[in-house]
Amino acid sequence: MAEVDCAADAAGVVMVATRREAYVHLAVACAASLHAVAPHVPITLFTNVRGIPPELTPDFARIVELEAPTRTRFDWADGLMDKLRGLRASPYARTFFIDADTLVRSAEIASAFTLLEHHDILITECAEDASYSRRLLRGPLYSTGILGFRRSPKVSRLFGAWTDFALECLAAVRDERTAELPAMHGLTLDEQTFLALTDQYTLWRFLAPGRNPFELDVRVLEERWNFRGDGQRAAPADLIVDHRMVVKEGRTTFSA
Repeated sequence: MAEVDCAADAAGVVMVATRREAYVHLAVACAASLHAVAPHVPITLFTNVRGIPPELTPDFARIVELEAPTRTRFDWADGLMDKLRGLRASPYARTFFIDADTLVRSAEIASAFTLLEHHDILITECAEDASYSRRLLRGPLYSTGILGFRRSPKVSRLFGAWTDFALECLAAVRDERTAELPAMHGLTLDEQTFLALTDQYTLWRFLAPGRNPFELDVRVLEERWNFRGDGQRAAPADLIVDHRMVVKEGRTTFSA
């Protein structure tokens, strides 16, 4: 496989690990797994965790501190806003974002950058057995466990609208107005609150199967690019990104 063209920040991986040291450890493990199979792919980590020991970070080309971190009473909402900041601040012309709680299993991941020469967005669909958000929404939507994108005005407009709607959803939760948000009919308040603060739902407003108001060129990747599963199904033999819950096991802290 040809090496990734990294000249002038042409292509690279972005990860976001904020709020907790444990998430940084997950990102470190993910970065090491990526470089075990694709050593020439540069990785930028966005974080607001301070005091990361240098010996933990040899696989990161850059570590960028996120400013003005969002803090709400909902942990996953904070993570959503941090993720959006990291995506929008990517230094690469072609970016492949990976959630920190994953492991890379195949060198085929580097082919994403070639695909991004021809497509605006690379994404996977949420599997029915692995997405509570999909069940609540009662229809298909995309996962953001991985997200490839190339720098373009269309993608910038998508990210701007996605961020604005996420902030609108935060305000609706704060003011107990979630019933006014799209597709909330028939859900309990707790279900509305959960859905309103997820990356899947906030992205769904502008990008989902059958919904693409910004007319992006979207390439939907196979599940093996972002396999979460239900804990019962076996992972594909040609798995690329392992997003199963078992990957989250074994967290440690810097002081441990």
